[in-house]
Amino acid sequence: MTLTTLKKRREFLRIRGGRRCAAPAFVLEGKPRPAPGSPASPGSAVSTEKSASGAQARTTALAGLEPHVPRFGFTITKKVGHAVERNRMRRRLKAAIQVAAPLADPRFDYVIIARRAALDRPYDQLVTEFSSAFKRIHSEQHSKQSGAHSKPAARHHRNTQSSGSQTPSSSDST
Repeated sequence: MTLTTLKKRREFLRIRGGRRCAAPAFVLEGKPRPAPGSPASPGSAVSTEKSASGAQARTTALAGLEPHVPRFGFTITKKVGHAVERNRMRRRLKAAIQVAAPLADPRFDYVIIARRAALDRPYDQLVTEFSSAFKRIHSEQHSKQSGAHSKPAARHHRNTQSSGSQTPSSSDST
C-alpha cells in the first residue's frame, strides 16, 4: 500500500487545531478533510475572502483528492537530529503507518510530528503507538460530538511573585 502524503504548507496548516494525540516517538494530529465543493473552514489557512476563481480552483483541487484514502504529512524538525537521522525517522514512521493505516479514517488528513524517540524506539512499539493514537483520535471525535468529555475552560492566572499576601494554611505552619 502506498501512502498518500500532504505536500503543501496550507494542507499542513489546515490540520492545526484538529485532534492531537501525543506518544513518546511522535505527535499525531488529525482533522476531517473538507467535502469537495464546501467552503474552507473558518480555522483553515486558506482565506475565504478570495475571488470566485480562487474558490473554484480550491474546489477543483479538493475534487481531485481520493476521498477513500487517508493522507499523511510528516514534520521532522532539524532540532531532532541531522539529515541522516531525520530521513531514518521518516522512513521508520512511514513503515509503521503503513501497518497501522487500516485504523486511519479515510476521510481524514493526518500530520505526524516526529520526536527524537522515533529513532531508537522498537518498530513493534511504533506500530502499537500508531494504532492506539488512531483509536484515541477517533474516539475523541465521538466524545466531542456527544459532549461527554468536554475540557474545562482555560484558567488565566496572573503571576504574583511576592505580593505579601499568603494563604493562612501556608503561613501558619508552626
